[in-house]
Amino acid sequence: MDTIIAPAHLPNEGCIRVDVSEDMRGHLLTVLRALKPKADIQAFDGTVMPGDLLVTTEPECEADSASILPVPVGDPWGWWEWSKRAVEGPGLKKALAEALPLPVCAEGTMFGAELHFPGLQMNKASTALEQRIEWICRNLADTESRRCFETVLFGGFEELRQHYHQRLFDCPQYTDHVRFSDGDVIINGGVHEGAEIPLFLALGGPDTSLHNIDPGGYKCLSDYAGRWLSSWGDQSQECAFALSDKPGRKELAVCDDGQMSSRFEKGDGLTDKLKFFPALSLEGYVKSRNLEKIDFIKLDLEGDEETVVPSLPDLANRFRPQMAISIYHKISHFWDIPKFLMDRLENYRFHVGHYSSQGYETILYAIPEERG
Repeated sequence: MDTIIAPAHLPNEGCIRVDVSEDMRGHLLTVLRALKPKADIQAFDGTVMPGDLLVTTEPECEADSASILPVPVGDPWGWWEWSKRAVEGPGLKKALAEALPLPVCAEGTMFGAELHFPGLQMNKASTALEQRIEWICRNLADTESRRCFETVLFGGFEELRQHYHQRLFDCPQYTDHVRFSDGDVIINGGVHEGAEIPLFLALGGPDTSLHNIDPGGYKCLSDYAGRWLSSWGDQSQECAFALSDKPGRKELAVCDDGQMSSRFEKGDGLTDKLKFFPALSLEGYVKSRNLEKIDFIKLDLEGDEETVVPSLPDLANRFRPQMAISIYHKISHFWDIPKFLMDRLENYRFHVGHYSSQGYETILYAIPEERG
């Protein structure tokens, strides 16, 4: 069974039959028909003619010839949630015809402007910081990564929007430059609604071992991600603890949407929502599970990446994992995390991807050279 990572990868013509749960059917057909206007896209009625493409979003499908399209339910910047907002506004087909304009979002109304638009601060960057950023750009492996990194740091509102629009329906977050194989051992640091879980499982295959680590466990997991996890049985692990630099307890603020964050200050409205959660280091978890290999590590820890990243060079030397690490939760992470890893990882190639129209969702990829 083939995996189609995003709707832009569907064929432009031909007959596409979509086998999908009732709660997703109407909107998914709207999205696919808007993206592929020349294709004949219909709900699956139980029959497939020779030459038809059968597409399903569900983990369990009896048809070996079907292709699977995991949906990023719960990711506010992914194509699924964005397209819902577009339909609520001018309508998806009209939005697509107008270069994918997002719902109106003025710069001055967004909290954390220094995070959403780092370029506002970069204009005042010191010479030393500019040199560090230039050094990071030189050590990125491809032109697109360099362009992406510079756009996030120095670009304006429209540049970020355009960059986001260009790839919205083409490449999901955390999967750029990563090669998945059946039997992969994946450490998924930071879960929340689990929008990435169906994609990781579909790309990894039936023997994939997925370790989902989050202080809240599966409390906020979407029903859709839950269906995928149920189909994988014991090969997917719910790990309800916070990743940190040492074992013990970690104080985190529980945000209104259920996410746990260590980024809080007096007066920001979060200090009355503090709770302690069990904590464990990444090395400690690997030892506790007696993992003999690690193929992919994803870290999206709402600001706590800096406490886990120092352990990655040792793990990289032993296991040679591919890695996708969020570098946007603190403005210093944009340069501190890439510099740290570039200085210490041997024979790795580094890339940058960006998956929103604001400063959110910037990912550093570290890929061993032997993986191509």
